[in-house]
Amino acid sequence: MFNGATRSLFIGMLLVCVLAVPAHELMADGPLIPPMTMRDPLGLPPTAADPLAPPLFSIDLDSPTTGLGFMAADVLSAPGPTVEISAANLCLSDEDDVDGLSFDNHTVTNETFVLILSVDRLSEGGVPPDPNMVALGLPFNVQDQASKNQAAGDAYMSLLLFDRLGPVPPAPDPLLGSRANNNTLVTNQGDAGGVDFSLLPASSPTMPNRPGNPLDNTNAGAGSGGASPNPLEPPEYIFFSLTGDSLSLPALPGATPSGADIFIDNDPNACGGELLYVGPTALGLQPADDIDAFTVFDDGDHVFTPGIDQVVFSLTPDSPSLGGSHSPADLFTSEGNGVFDVYTEAFDLGLAFADNLNMLDFALCDDVLGCALDWGIGYVGRDLQVPGRRGRGNIQAVAAP
Repeated sequence: MFNGATRSLFIGMLLVCVLAVPAHELMADGPLIPPMTMRDPLGLPPTAADPLAPPLFSIDLDSPTTGLGFMAADVLSAPGPTVEISAANLCLSDEDDVDGLSFDNHTVTNETFVLILSVDRLSEGGVPPDPNMVALGLPFNVQDQASKNQAAGDAYMSLLLFDRLGPVPPAPDPLLGSRANNNTLVTNQGDAGGVDFSLLPASSPTMPNRPGNPLDNTNAGAGSGGASPNPLEPPEYIFFSLTGDSLSLPALPGATPSGADIFIDNDPNACGGELLYVGPTALGLQPADDIDAFTVFDDGDHVFTPGIDQVVFSLTPDSPSLGGSHSPADLFTSEGNGVFDVYTEAFDLGLAFADNLNMLDFALCDDVLGCALDWGIGYVGRDLQVPGRRGRGNIQAVAAP
């Protein structure tokens, strides 16, 4: 074991090495440093230095938390979870499944942001955790959490910046290099020092969840980072979508009905404010398609206007518009007029072609590494200022035995 002085010297030398490695060497496929065992010095579970406020969210019908008095059509918040908008207030029932949520995001024009996403229970991730993020104490991504059978209840941030047009080409970064096609954990399903959805299992991201054990699936989200219009007040409106087999879908006003319908409720305090916002035809989709996650960029009037308003979305694996060339982890964009385009591909997000992206949100950000160091869940027991970054690369590392 290291004594205190030796430990401090070791950590200092490690970080000097990380900061000094040329960017092209950071692209190596192998680990940047020898295998390490990282931990909080107080033995606490991994958490975030400056947590990203979790979005409002929903869970799917197969989530065990639905057996605790919650519905898959409830809009929830953490901690708790707490019901923010009940299924009844959306004119929905316990046989419906909300699978997409959004606010209007009318203030977002040219700003950059990271995507906040989740995946389903069968997704495996496309790449291991980035070795440079691991060296900075952020070792959890989709592939890591899927290997522990607990990815579906989590939220991850992209390590690539986006704007409304799509991916923003990354500038060379001495720590990230150009390997931005990955993701890192920002909200665990449970037990991450409070940086979680209060869902099941109540397990740290370090702990495997045995196959067959309860596993919630976070399948919709909106308002990450407190980006909802009034984050301390109940929502005054909400955009939502339903799975194509939801019982109440045909009864909603304007429904085509299709799992690719997107609705708005301008008064979610009571049943009756629901209206169709946009249907599949305007988005260039087929009636049998099912939108699995979406984010709206509306001009603020809550009426879909082709050529002005925009929807970024994913599709369920059985959606015919995927054909054989698109992935359910790809994202698409449409401004109406009956067409859609690829917004970004699964690879850009560190996901595999067979993965299913089933929750989408975003958080404003102009520096991926700074945002990751603030929001990423990892080992934050030691304050460490990374030169030129606003975030903290808090890391405690000891040599593996």
